[in-house]
Parts: sequence; C-alpha cells; structure tokens
Amino acid sequence: MVSSAANARRPRAKRLARERLTRQIAQKDEQRAKAQAELHSLSSRLAATQREMSEKSAEVESLRDELRPAREELAQFESHERELNVHVAESNEKLAFGRARALRRR
Repeated sequence: MVSSAANARRPRAKRLARERLTRQIAQKDEQRAKAQAELHSLSSRLAATQREMSEKSAEVESLRDELRPAREELAQFESHERELNVHVAESNEKLAFGRARALRRR
C-alpha cells in the first residue's frame, strides 16, 4: 500500500512535470517563431541579391556587346598599321638601295 505522503507527492510531481513541459513547449514555439522570421528575412535578402545579380549580368552583357565593335575596329586598325609598316620598310629598303646605287655611280 502507498503511503499518504507518497500520494500527496504525486499530484505535485505531475503539476511540476506539466509546468516543465509547458515551459519547454513555449520555448520551442518561440524558437520556431524566431526561425521563421529569420527564414523570411533570408528569403527576402536572397531575392534582392538575385535581382541585383540579374541586373549586373545584363549590364555586363550589354558592355560586352558594346565592346565587340570597338575590338573589331581596333583589329582592323592594327592590321592596317602592320600593312603600312611593311610598306614603309619596303620603301626604306628601296630608298637605301637607291642611295647606295647613286653613291657607287659617283
């Protein structure tokens, strides 16, 4: 048979256990609410970052498209410059040959 002191402790133990569980549930609910708020904040920042990245990518592509004609024009100028340098070198050779020939005739 259970003593009267043990019977008196049972309701108190149950009450304490219930209070402890109630506190734990409240703490978990609070942690869940904080986690949801943080998730919402992270989602918002992620969306903003994705929009910014999309805008920057479009800007980079636009700049790349703008550079393409300038690079082609530069390549044409460089090619023309090389042709002129070859022509100048050939002219210098002819001039030097002509001078040497004129000097030999004297």
